[in-house]
Amino acid sequence: MKSENRPFHNIRDEYKINFKVPERLRNLMLEAEEADIRNDGSYDNLADTIDVYAKNFYTDGLITEAQWDYIVTRYPQG
Repeated sequence: MKSENRPFHNIRDEYKINFKVPERLRNLMLEAEEADIRNDGSYDNLADTIDVYAKNFYTDGLITEAQWDYIVTRYPQG
Protein backbone atom coordinates (compact mmCIF):
# COMPACT_ATOMS: atom_id res chain seq x y z
CA MET A 1 0.00 0.00 0.00
CA LYS A 2 1.32 3.42 -0.94
CA SER A 3 2.13 5.81 1.86
CA GLU A 4 1.17 9.46 1.34
CA ASN A 5 4.69 10.69 2.16
CA ARG A 6 6.37 8.25 -0.22
CA PRO A 7 7.47 10.06 -3.38
CA PHE A 8 7.54 7.01 -5.66
CA HIS A 9 4.62 5.70 -7.70
CA ASN A 10 6.08 2.45 -9.07
CA ILE A 11 9.47 1.96 -7.43
CA ARG A 12 9.46 -0.42 -4.47
CA ASP A 13 11.43 1.75 -2.08
CA GLU A 14 11.59 -0.94 0.60
CA TYR A 15 14.27 -2.56 -1.61
CA LYS A 16 17.44 -0.53 -1.08
CA ILE A 17 20.41 -0.95 -3.42
CA ASN A 18 23.25 -1.24 -0.91
CA PHE A 19 25.74 -2.91 -3.22
CA LYS A 20 28.03 -1.61 -5.94
CA VAL A 21 26.59 -1.41 -9.44
CA PRO A 22 28.25 -0.13 -12.63
CA GLU A 23 28.00 3.64 -13.07
CA ARG A 24 25.79 3.46 -16.19
CA LEU A 25 23.27 1.31 -14.34
CA ARG A 26 23.39 3.63 -11.31
CA ASN A 27 22.68 6.60 -13.61
CA LEU A 28 19.69 4.80 -15.15
CA MET A 29 18.34 4.09 -11.66
CA LEU A 30 18.61 7.79 -10.76
CA GLU A 31 16.83 8.76 -13.99
CA ALA A 32 14.08 6.24 -13.25
CA GLU A 33 13.67 7.57 -9.72
CA GLU A 34 13.32 11.14 -10.97
CA ALA A 35 10.79 10.08 -13.62
CA ASP A 36 8.82 8.01 -11.12
CA ILE A 37 8.62 10.89 -8.62
CA ARG A 38 7.21 13.07 -11.43
CA ASN A 39 4.87 10.19 -12.40
CA ASP A 40 6.36 10.55 -15.88
CA GLY A 41 5.52 7.85 -18.42
CA SER A 42 9.20 7.54 -19.32
CA TYR A 43 9.62 5.49 -16.13
CA ASP A 44 8.38 2.35 -17.90
CA ASN A 45 11.02 2.63 -20.63
CA LEU A 46 13.71 3.30 -18.04
CA ALA A 47 12.64 0.28 -15.97
CA ASP A 48 12.88 -1.89 -19.09
CA THR A 49 16.32 -0.46 -19.88
CA ILE A 50 17.46 -1.09 -16.30
CA ASP A 51 16.48 -4.75 -16.71
CA VAL A 52 18.40 -5.04 -20.00
CA TYR A 53 21.52 -3.37 -18.59
CA ALA A 54 21.37 -5.42 -15.39
CA LYS A 55 21.09 -8.60 -17.47
CA ASN A 56 24.12 -7.57 -19.52
CA PHE A 57 26.13 -6.66 -16.43
CA TYR A 58 25.20 -10.02 -14.92
CA THR A 59 26.32 -11.79 -18.11
CA ASP A 60 29.59 -9.83 -17.96
CA GLY A 61 30.11 -10.88 -14.33
CA LEU A 62 29.82 -7.35 -12.91
CA ILE A 63 26.77 -8.12 -10.75
CA THR A 64 25.31 -11.39 -9.46
CA GLU A 65 22.05 -12.96 -10.57
CA ALA A 66 20.62 -12.24 -7.11
CA GLN A 67 21.57 -8.56 -7.49
CA TRP A 68 19.94 -8.44 -10.94
CA ASP A 69 16.74 -9.92 -9.47
CA TYR A 70 16.85 -7.44 -6.59
CA ILE A 71 17.30 -4.49 -8.96
CA VAL A 72 14.34 -5.43 -11.14
CA THR A 73 12.22 -5.97 -8.01
CA ARG A 74 12.98 -2.40 -6.92
CA TYR A 75 12.34 -1.01 -10.43
CA PRO A 76 9.35 -3.01 -11.70
CA GLN A 77 8.21 -2.68 -15.27
CA GLY A 78 4.69 -1.45 -15.91
